[in-house]
Amino acid sequence: MLFQKTDLQDAIVYVATKFIPFIRVKTNTTLSAYLDLVKSCDIVIVSPGGSNIGIYKDWISLFRVLVAVLEKKETIFALNSIGKSGNFIFDLIAKFVLKKSQLFVREGKSNQILNKWKIPNVRGVDTALSLAVDTQPSLKEVKIADDDEQSIIFIPTRLGSWHPLCSEINLPQKIQQDIIPSLISFAQDYNLKIFIIPHLYGVLSEEKFLKSIYKTFIELGMDQQKIILLEKLESFRDYEKYIAHGKIVVSMRYHGVILSIKQGIPFISLAYENKMKEACIYSGMLDYNFSLNGDQVTQKALIEAYQRVYQNRQKIADQLLSKQSIAVLASVRHT
Repeated sequence: MLFQKTDLQDAIVYVATKFIPFIRVKTNTTLSAYLDLVKSCDIVIVSPGGSNIGIYKDWISLFRVLVAVLEKKETIFALNSIGKSGNFIFDLIAKFVLKKSQLFVREGKSNQILNKWKIPNVRGVDTALSLAVDTQPSLKEVKIADDDEQSIIFIPTRLGSWHPLCSEINLPQKIQQDIIPSLISFAQDYNLKIFIIPHLYGVLSEEKFLKSIYKTFIELGMDQQKIILLEKLESFRDYEKYIAHGKIVVSMRYHGVILSIKQGIPFISLAYENKMKEACIYSGMLDYNFSLNGDQVTQKALIEAYQRVYQNRQKIADQLLSKQSIAVLASVRHT
């Protein structure tokens, strides 16, 4: 069981035991179970989960890693995003943890920050790019397109209160006034279908949000026969396969971009974080990255970008596949 916010008092007691030996951690608690798990391991791998040690300022994630370090376990960050949180205490603890860990990061910005902190690290690319190609048959539940049809894969997102840029980006307005109208116009001009693909599934699914996106497309004039909402994903492999069926991808999520690169699918990145921009840099797609935090996202600019991608999709696909191979090989050599 993972350590949660409700275990804060136990966490403080645990840290105190490292300085005052006679203090004891309570047994039969979530924290004690987590401690037992860490103590039973030889190596602790911190897998990518966003900018948890960085702009997300995730105290729970930081504490979990702190436990591994305090228990003197070999701790390895496996191509994460790492940066400043803006909180002095958080960053102080983070530096302590990071200095005692092996660090592999997936962003140039993370690499630069760690170098400035004089913390050794190796830069690579996102781990998803190293995944083997899935050789299983294509999805049968939903046929993305017939041979004579072509489609846009649209991956929207909702920045909730958890994200530090939430208050800076009026995302609902951008989606309704610029992103959806630009997709409708482009799809109508080129006789394309649009498939709305969920990014999250299970307990994290955004069913209500995606249905509202679908409804907005209809209200703004999209032919109901040309807009399809795929409501269910079973795994990331479903996500990967749906993306592979598109002629172009318009993604507001980081891994929509990464899985497009991996499969050589031309894409537009609507970026809410630096990591999306960096993926576009090493894949040669920087001209197709639009920051949501600013004035880049306009109907006119987006439509022009869709047209460039669509008209040059074979050239871009070849470029993505060649860049992806180079990026993964470089990452493997470093590690």
